[in-house]
Amino acid sequence: MTNISAENIEELLALFSRKGQYDARTGEQSYEIHRKCEELFEKDYVCCKIENEKGSLSTNYPSQIIVPTDERSFSSKDSDSSKGTPCSTNNFDATKYKEIANKSNLARCRTRFPVPVILYKGKFVCRSATLACGGEMLWRDMSVCIFNTTTSESEEKSAPISRNGPLFTELRSQDIKLLKELSVSYICDLMVENKKVKYGLKVSSSEKIDKENRYCDFKIVQLPYPGNWYICYSFINSLMNLSAVARPSVHLLKLF
Repeated sequence: MTNISAENIEELLALFSRKGQYDARTGEQSYEIHRKCEELFEKDYVCCKIENEKGSLSTNYPSQIIVPTDERSFSSKDSDSSKGTPCSTNNFDATKYKEIANKSNLARCRTRFPVPVILYKGKFVCRSATLACGGEMLWRDMSVCIFNTTTSESEEKSAPISRNGPLFTELRSQDIKLLKELSVSYICDLMVENKKVKYGLKVSSSEKIDKENRYCDFKIVQLPYPGNWYICYSFINSLMNLSAVARPSVHLLKLF
């Protein structure tokens, strides 16, 4: 039986407030947190674990990626979650999924490829990052090549990925292949803008503006979810539009 206490939540929040971003190359940063997450998943699902040791697939995912493959069915008499029997079947091929993910991970920001997190009536709800722009894909691809050539023979290294065409086209094709492997029909686009720009550089893009219209087989649902920066910016703009009498002081604006 897994018990989640207030201390566990505080530990999790403290971990991410210190680290800011997960990095699988440093090893499991908190095995206890990962174990509890796994136990919580297994209350509702039969799970499959995808090995991601030292960030071999993505440094921004845990060393073991948990994928729900079957829902558990419980009767009112069941007191142990491990006794639930599978009630829906999803034809998930872990080997094929990992193979495609290894070829498509550079297509999305920080190599966060689509990963199933919820299973309902045999259908996946997945999470992923937005599409990476050309600069990030090229930089990460070069980094992988340099890493593979500088790794000593005694160390384990990932096999080089063969490209059947231009880098961007191949990565996009593999990304779409992974989505179809997961039987994805809808893509929920949470971006407010078409492309995210940081320090003058385009760092991410949305499927809805793909120049080649490669994601036309999917229904793109636009659900803009602005971040805190956008809300803050809009709030300050609304304050600045007030009359001089009602406008707050500069010191108050600095708080935002």
